[in-house]
Amino acid sequence: MKKEIEIKSPYKVVEVKFKRNYPGYIYRRELVDDSEYGGDGRLEMVNCYSSDTGEWIGNAKDAGFLYNKKGLQQIQKRKESHSSCSIGFNKLEQKWYGWSHRAICGFGVGSTVKRGDCAYAPINKDDFLENIVGFWTERDHLNTKGTHQVRIDANGRKESGVYVDWIYSDEVPNKEIRGQISGVFNQYPETYGKGEWEAKTLEDAKQMAMDFADGVS
Repeated sequence: MKKEIEIKSPYKVVEVKFKRNYPGYIYRRELVDDSEYGGDGRLEMVNCYSSDTGEWIGNAKDAGFLYNKKGLQQIQKRKESHSSCSIGFNKLEQKWYGWSHRAICGFGVGSTVKRGDCAYAPINKDDFLENIVGFWTERDHLNTKGTHQVRIDANGRKESGVYVDWIYSDEVPNKEIRGQISGVFNQYPETYGKGEWEAKTLEDAKQMAMDFADGVS
């Protein structure tokens, strides 16, 4: 007898009102505790979970898209600390897919990553700086540049990263910010990647999918 999979919900589930197993995912209509957000503690939601891992996928539309449209299995989180799944495997295509709410992309043996791609993961701090400056460089950002910085956040904690600033051009639609200086601080990643590279194995392709999901999150 197959052991029932453990459901790993990001919510405090009070009651499961309805459950159905579909190929690849588990559909549940649940009551969740929303009292922390001003509710009565019994908010009804539809949540779907991977039948392979028990991890949370999202709503029925999300699950249907990933399983029925993209043909994905082994849907899972890329990090244990995350609340939702963001990678999955298409057995027919032999590709690992990564996604966020913004985009989805598949990678297989032979896939490549170049600088500027969403799946590009810098190899060190200087490469991170160059990549971030490239990300914020656009037509209406003049003299875009970046510097390594260490600063103290609002909670008094030290954080290290790259500060990128620029001058808004005279062509930017918002006339009030034309000629103004703006910028953004980007913390260093927890781990560095491989830069520009080619997937030689499916494990490499899985890493590319993880990097893509991270890049578009």
